[in-house]
Amino acid sequence: MTKARHPAKTIMTTTRPFELLHMDLFGPNHYSSVSNEASQYGFVIVDDYSRYTWVHLVSYKTEVQEVFKQFSSRALTNFGVKIKHIRSDNGSEFKNSGLDDYLDELGITHELSAPYTQQNRIGIFICQEKYLKDVLKKFGMQDCKGIKIPMPTNGLLCTDENGTDFDHKVYRSMIGSLLYLCASRPDIMLSVCMCARFQAAPKESHHKVVKHILRYLAHTPTLGLWYPKGSDFDLIGYSDSDYAGDRVDRKSTSGTCHFLGRSLVCWSSKKQNCVSLSTAEAEYIAAGSCCAQLLWMKQTLKDYGVNVKNVPLLCDNESAIMIAHNPVQHSKTKHVQIRHHFLCDHVLKGDISIEHVKTEEQLADIFTKPLDEKRFSKLSCELNILESSNVL
Repeated sequence: MTKARHPAKTIMTTTRPFELLHMDLFGPNHYSSVSNEASQYGFVIVDDYSRYTWVHLVSYKTEVQEVFKQFSSRALTNFGVKIKHIRSDNGSEFKNSGLDDYLDELGITHELSAPYTQQNRIGIFICQEKYLKDVLKKFGMQDCKGIKIPMPTNGLLCTDENGTDFDHKVYRSMIGSLLYLCASRPDIMLSVCMCARFQAAPKESHHKVVKHILRYLAHTPTLGLWYPKGSDFDLIGYSDSDYAGDRVDRKSTSGTCHFLGRSLVCWSSKKQNCVSLSTAEAEYIAAGSCCAQLLWMKQTLKDYGVNVKNVPLLCDNESAIMIAHNPVQHSKTKHVQIRHHFLCDHVLKGDISIEHVKTEEQLADIFTKPLDEKRFSKLSCELNILESSNVL
């Protein structure tokens, strides 16, 4: 058993050693001796608080369970502390009834760092139902009343300087758990990112909105991303923005999503770095961000032997489209920073084809502002965020 230090964390999400352990298994590593040849696995345990690492060598994956039991006993005997949470991937050495029973007996929460993925003859479904239920249990929301949307249409947040302070450690823990869920739940991306902006000084009003998101997740635990089999490799991007949507600094929010055929492969919801002076500027900046991601994906596909030309980028603002097609600087565009005009350059080169899409067909709208139930449900289905019962 060896120990080593990791770089210090800038923001602590744990308060003591052994509160959260990260675990993984690597190998097999082959070696030879005078008498024979053999192989061993490395069972790694990292303490989230101290960043200390323990590496145990095992001959078989099945030994991981017994090694962890001994490790847990030594932690209690030598340091007088109990392990509270462990985090691992979905490997069979960590996800089995024997280890689950032992963890339940000691009251240790098991978080999975990779979503549950089920594959059948018509496609792949990615869902984090087990992790979601653990998150709800962790924050005492397992019996809450469910709701149908993650954030009401009037749910825009502000600093609420006169509001009641809320424990920032608990708030950051809630945000961290929700951000991980965004890996298979794009429908909560905007809501979680809006709440994440207030981690420095959270108020009770912000906590209430986070609980609202958890109530929505409790209502839709089996939702996940569906990737149908046989989709074409047609790359396409959607970009949208919510002009001056942030109540604090009046910056706009960019929302983008990218598809390969019918499969959603990338999405983002991000507050823009500068204050836009017009809707066209906000839309143009969002389109530029979408363009950068499309060019990266285009190059990645090329590395795999898939050549894509003139990738369509769909935007619902005609002024932004005209700016992209017209490189001439005039009074309405001279304030747009030069770094955003690379979109225009790639449109002229033929790498990107920026096209108009009707607002009601703009799929990136779900990443820019809170929507009513009808439109939210429609866009979620268009993004292939479906119930497991509908695809499996």
